Amino acid sequence: MTDEELRRLPALGYYKWHWQLYRANRRVQRMDYIAKGLYRELLDEQWVDGSIPADMSGLADICGCPVSIMTEKWPQIEPCFVKNEVTGRLYNLTLEAQRTTKDAQRIMRATHGGSGGSQKSFNLKLEQATEKKTLASASNCYEGASNCHIEEKSREEKSKDLKACSSEKHDERADDPQKDAQDKKKAELEIAKAKRLKNLNAWAERCHAAYPRKMAKQDSLRAFIKHVSKLAKDRKISDDSAGSYMLGRVEAYRDSPMVAATPADKIPYPATWANAGHYEDSDDAWQAPSVSRPAIKPFEPGINIGPSGDVSQAESDRAFIEFARSQRDKGVISAHDLAVLNRLENSNTAPN
Repeated sequence: MTDEELRRLPALGYYKWHWQLYRANRRVQRMDYIAKGLYRELLDEQWVDGSIPADMSGLADICGCPVSIMTEKWPQIEPCFVKNEVTGRLYNLTLEAQRTTKDAQRIMRATHGGSGGSQKSFNLKLEQATEKKTLASASNCYEGASNCHIEEKSREEKSKDLKACSSEKHDERADDPQKDAQDKKKAELEIAKAKRLKNLNAWAERCHAAYPRKMAKQDSLRAFIKHVSKLAKDRKISDDSAGSYMLGRVEAYRDSPMVAATPADKIPYPATWANAGHYEDSDDAWQAPSVSRPAIKPFEPGINIGPSGDVSQAESDRAFIEFARSQRDKGVISAHDLAVLNRLENSNTAPN
């Protein structure tokens, strides 16, 4: 490897992040969240270029922030960097040590073809590479560079490598039509699955909107999607047919006498209703709940059952009206009793 090739080696695409040391560092602990973000950006820049500029405008340009923000936060960040008296640029000592070690390893591998011989020989050469003798004087390949900095490889060569790699992968796939067919089929199945889920979700939204008690929407949508899909599978019908059927049952339940006679807080949640399978109930099951009422004896002359003597028709009517009115106020009166109550209240015998 020539000196020019050594200088053109790109920076590694990663570096070790010692998070425990970072969080335990008192200087970092004194930073606010903005300063910590700027600090991380500057460390990344140093890893790529070997150092960072010392002027506020250059630092702000690296971090993509206003100069005023960098000027305000710099006193928190500055203690983490030292200045190179020769170049006038800044660098972090810990990151610089790691960068120098990694560069030395890469130089040895590149110089010796990457094979390296035995592990013992490799370790010996690596140790020599990290010493001043190898880094400072070996063929004077670092003359004019500070602390073994290696300039970034040209963008053109990197672009060529990426294009070549991409081309190789494309050629490999082009030579395998069976794999292409499998990938295409898999993609089509994923698209169909996504479309079906979207359609089921639309039906679930409509069912939830029609349900008389709109609570726990996410649970409701999951339940309706599940049972619309189940209906479609069990009855061997389309999702749209199953969704239309479910919506019809929800609307029938919403408009049923049972719901009209039930307090709002007593109506089950939509997910509970669907998971219990109530959409398969008959309409007769959704009639108003039956309410037991006291037995009122008809008029039977000659039978003494109270202080008023024989039970008269007027007394029987008054007892019924009192009961029916209480049921009407509670909202649980049956249609038949309501009709009888209306007739009695419109007659002259109804009590006030």
